[in-house]
Formats: sequence, structure tokens, C-alpha cells
Amino acid sequence: MNKLTFLCLIFILFETSIHAQPLKINWQKSYGGSDADYGIKIGKTHNGFILFCTAYSNDGEVLGNHGSSDFWVVRIDTIGNIIWSKTYGGSYYDNLKQMKPTLDGGFVIIGHTFSTDGDVQGNHGSSDYWVIKIDSLGDLKWQTCLGGSIQDFGEVIDLAPDSGFICNGWSASPDGDVTGNHGLYDSWVVKLDKNGLLKWEYSFGSSYPDYGLGIASTDDGGAILNCSAGIADGDVQCNYHGGDSDVWIVKLDSLGVIEWQHCYGGSQHDFGNLIIPLKDGGYLCAGNTTSSDGDVSGNHGSFDIWVFTIDHFGNLLNQKCFGGSDDDTPDFMKQLSDSNYIIGGYTKSNDGDVSGNHGQMDIWVIKITPDLNLLWQQCFGGDDNEESFDMLDLGLGKYMLLGYTYTTDNSGDVQCHHWGICDAWLLSLTDTTYIGINNQLHSNNYLRVYPNPADQDVIFELLDPQVSSGARLSIFNDLGVFLAEFLFERTNDKYTWNTKERVPGLYFYQLSDKDRSERGKFLIKH
Repeated sequence: MNKLTFLCLIFILFETSIHAQPLKINWQKSYGGSDADYGIKIGKTHNGFILFCTAYSNDGEVLGNHGSSDFWVVRIDTIGNIIWSKTYGGSYYDNLKQMKPTLDGGFVIIGHTFSTDGDVQGNHGSSDYWVIKIDSLGDLKWQTCLGGSIQDFGEVIDLAPDSGFICNGWSASPDGDVTGNHGLYDSWVVKLDKNGLLKWEYSFGSSYPDYGLGIASTDDGGAILNCSAGIADGDVQCNYHGGDSDVWIVKLDSLGVIEWQHCYGGSQHDFGNLIIPLKDGGYLCAGNTTSSDGDVSGNHGSFDIWVFTIDHFGNLLNQKCFGGSDDDTPDFMKQLSDSNYIIGGYTKSNDGDVSGNHGQMDIWVIKITPDLNLLWQQCFGGDDNEESFDMLDLGLGKYMLLGYTYTTDNSGDVQCHHWGICDAWLLSLTDTTYIGINNQLHSNNYLRVYPNPADQDVIFELLDPQVSSGARLSIFNDLGVFLAEFLFERTNDKYTWNTKERVPGLYFYQLSDKDRSERGKFLIKH
């Protein structure tokens, strides 16, 4: 194959990679009954998966609903068949928001409850945070209601280093378990011991509505919060950018005392809900924004997914907007086994960064590098509304995606049995762009390429002694532009290519001798 032919092939491959779907659906299943049922979080078990849902149904696959809506937990095997399912709640509304696996093989779950009966005990009035602990068989081990006489909505929970739990949400209560409310809604942070007993709580906020939607435990025994702040007064003591709200990141010590805080955003609407501690001591943060000034640049229109990185003290390092001209919102963010990040939620756009929207509102999944460069994007949906709240990384480019679908006519990607108004929707996915980790690419028997992804250098090592002397290695970028060439000799079977100054992204190589031709790809990231 001559160089011109290979360049044409590279262009074809690159164009295909842009327009083809990076995630292949292996199988999919819906779960629910005749009413509305929503898939919220997914966990891994030793022989399958466990789904955490909110169910309004009391028929079909949903059995034992206590009334209105319940927490619904479904244990499935590796191909989606139900092993068991259980409901938890009372006669009114009980809505599940998040779960975390515990060290004993069980799970702790947070949401909110309006109930005062059934499994629910100790509601303080209106809605309370509701935290429950279940074992690996779904048996309820303990439950606790947290709140006051007005509205308290539990959103997120994380495991603390002392085997307890740290929770965040938003509260309007001035009494009961809640102290120090600043007015309207505050971010309300609650520390529990391993048995669900209250250790301490703090209200953080201003005289305007403030919402606590994100939390992560930190190695020093404290926590990092991702909130939305309505104005700069009360606890909100940072450079507020104006508009209806700013993203408000707050670092707490192990006793819940504020160590530092920062506001991020522009002059419009900026909301924070996701945060991940990074190995370098900084944080990856996400939310959505309508701003195009201040800290925010690159907004595509309406609400964009806004992702930014900060250092250990909250200084802004990098930011990027992802989306189109309509609303785009993140619901989950995960670090992957290949050191990149995946973010998902929903999109109403079909332009800008978004392509392939099937209807009104689609699940939207994007993969980005640590430098916030977009690697790929994909929409999942039918002719109605879909949204995803969680994805499980199984390694080697395999994922489980959980959300919900309102599509009932098997259109677009939605090709499964439909139970009712809205079903929990589970998809098994394979990333067709995945090219391996652990310093090697298993693509052929003749050449080893490592480390992959590469940072400072990438090494090409001949493995087959039958490859003739004078085998030629050619390297191209993702546009098919020739970059480098090397001739292997029997006394020199390795070639090291310096990638330190190369732009992060996908690259291609070709190995040719008189008897064969090998092609492959590798990734550069810094």
C-alpha cells in the first residue's frame, strides 16, 4: 500500500469516527410497571448488577409499592434478568437520589420522603432526608429521617474515612435536626456514623435559595461540596458574579467547619452538582450554565454542561462548555479506567457539540480528557424523552448505562419491552474507540505500542523476528497528515517517538515490509 492510499484510508477512518457511534449497544432492557419508573443509580455485585430506582408503579415488575412512589431496588444477573426486587417506603412520596456501596457488601441509599408510615419512621414534617442501609440481599438494616418541619431534600451521600457517611441536600427547615438556616433553602450537610446516627449537621447558605447537590469525602477526613449560591451574604463570602446563582464550592474539615470557599460563574445562571477529587489534590467540577462571561467562555446557547478544574485551594485552572443551542444538563460524572472522564445526563440540542438527537430530549454521553478536550459524544433515545443518571465502568471499554425512557413505540435506540408511561432503561455498551490501557495495545502479533495512552514518549517495539530488516513505520495524525517515519533493523527493534510537544488526541501508525502491512492507533494525552 503506498502512502497516498494509506492517507485516503486515514481520512476515511477519521470521517467514520466522527459520524459513527462510538458506543455500541450490546443489549438493553426496560424495567417497571404501568406507571412511571426511573432508573437512578447502578452498582456491581459478584454475579451481576443492582439497580436503584424510584417507582410509581405497583404492578408489572414492581411489587409491594407502599403508595405513591417508593425506593425500588432490583438485583439482576449479567444479562439483565431479575433475580429479586424490593421496595422501600411509606404511603406517600419516597424518591431515591443516590447510593454508595458499603464495605460489608451492602448499600447505603439517600433520597427524600414525605411518608410517616411503612418503612419510614421519625419524619419531622413535610419532606425529610431519608437514609437507609440494606445488605447484599436487600434486607433493610436501618433507616433514619433527617430534617425539620418544612421541606428537606436529601440529594447525595458519600462514605467517610471513619466508616460513617456524609450527606448533602437542601433544607428550608429552622427546627428539628436543622440548625442555623439562613433563609429560604440552604445547603444542609449531615454527618452520620456507620449506624445512621447523627454526629453533626450544618446549614450553609445565604438569604437567597442555596442548593447542595454535590459532595465528596476528602482524604483529610473532611468533604468538598458543590452547591449553588443565590447571593453573597451569610456563609457565601466569595466573589459572586451576579445573575440568579453561582456555582459555590466549599471545603469542609472533619468537623464541618469551612476551610475555604469560591464562587464560579458569570452574569447569568450557573448551577453546580458534580465534583470529583483528583490525585493531584485538585477537583473536577461540573454543573450547567447560561453565562458567557466571567469564568465562563464558549457557551453554545441556553444551558450548557459546564466543566472546570480547580486546584487544592479552589483556584480555577481550566474550564469548558459542552452542548448546543438548547438545554444540556449533566447528571453523572465518572473517572474511567483509562484516566479520561465520562459525563452524562440529557440534551435537547442537536447542534454545536451535539449530534444524533432522536427526538425531544435524549440521553447525552460525552467522553473528555483530563485537559477537558472532547473525545466523543453520543445521544441515546427515541421519539420521546430520555435521561440518564448513572454509568458503571466495567473496564476495557465496557459500560452499563442506566436512566429512563418515555418512548413506547420502539423508535430510535429504544428497542425493548415497554411496561408503562415511563420505564427504567438499562443499556450494555461497548466503546468501539477504546484502544487499551496498562501500557500496551493488543492489536497485532508484530508490534507492541506502549505506553498507550502516551504522555512524554511512545515506544514501538517489534515482536516478530520474521519481520524483515528495513520494515518501515509511518506515523500520522487524525487528519492523515504524515508526521514521522522509521526503518527498523535487526540490531534495533525499538523506536521511541517523543510526544511531549504533540497535541493530545488520536494518532495512527502503519508498519510495512515486503510481506505484510499492519495498521493501528494510539492516544496521546498530557
